[in-house]
Amino acid sequence: MAYDSQMNFFPEEWSDAVQEFALYAIKSFTFHQSTPDPTVSETIKDAFFRCSTDDFPMISDHGIRYTKEIRLEHSDFAPFMRTTPVLPETVRLEISPMIKALPDKLRVKPYTFQDVVTELNSRTLDEPEMVACLSWWTNTIGSQGAFKNVHRKFAVELLNVGKASCWGKEIKLGAIQTFIDDRMSSAFDSNVPLPEDTIPPPLIRGINSSRIQHTFDWKVMPIAHWLRHLRDNKQDEAYDIRRNPDFAFQVLTVLSNLWYVLPNESYSDIRETLEDVPFIPIASSDRVSICTPKEAYFPEANIFHDLPVVNQELLKVPNMRNVLELLGVQKRCDVETFIKRSVTRNSCYRHC
Repeated sequence: MAYDSQMNFFPEEWSDAVQEFALYAIKSFTFHQSTPDPTVSETIKDAFFRCSTDDFPMISDHGIRYTKEIRLEHSDFAPFMRTTPVLPETVRLEISPMIKALPDKLRVKPYTFQDVVTELNSRTLDEPEMVACLSWWTNTIGSQGAFKNVHRKFAVELLNVGKASCWGKEIKLGAIQTFIDDRMSSAFDSNVPLPEDTIPPPLIRGINSSRIQHTFDWKVMPIAHWLRHLRDNKQDEAYDIRRNPDFAFQVLTVLSNLWYVLPNESYSDIRETLEDVPFIPIASSDRVSICTPKEAYFPEANIFHDLPVVNQELLKVPNMRNVLELLGVQKRCDVETFIKRSVTRNSCYRHC
């Protein structure tokens, strides 16, 4: 057929010049109403399209593609559907008569869910793209009330193929089980390591927390889950609370910033997780070191002036005293330490 031959003649390397030639071919085969008898043009148009198989070539933003591969552009999909061809905005008005004349079997159709799955399976999305994708899904499915089994099936399929690049690493959505909600997100910097099953906050930026939970069946990350990740998993020294007092300071600051928004059951979990971990920054004469909470003291307990006292800068952080008390930092010198230090000092005085 002449139209197919002309459209398939164009090289795969797309350019403005090639587009102009393709546009000319489309216009040449666009049918207009005949006069005085409109049935003449209709008869010719019907015969033309009956000669077409399901593979009808058309201009797209990815060059010449068959209409069954092209989708109608939609603002919800545009930010993350990069590999699926759509009708180009620049020539949409000029090709509109041909598009409207296409019979049902050749029509350019809207995006489908399977299109999204194919897109996600083909590449790793960047942060803005994944935010747009998850926003589309939560606004579409998360706003439909009860979470139906069919929606759950679709969500699992989407999550199994979804991949995003964030914080310098690839995040696989299929591994995600928890997320940081709006109350907690402001306390977490981008350099804080999160558990592998927790989605980084930038990927859900601006998405309603209740819809995230409802749509994907993800749970809000318990703060103790994050702390256990820091405690039990080997970290680079920069993010090791046992070896880096600065990072330990940062973790304690996160806890202090979240102090009044944590669920009540979190406090006992925090203490149980960290009470035996040497990560409390203490002041010393020549350097900053660390010790376990029960080995550290508040300044008022330092009656001998040689106890391991928490770093003074730490105490300037709002709510920090509450956090340290919870963890077991001592407010007064315990009897055993008092007696031991007193005996040591008296013995020293006798020998001087």
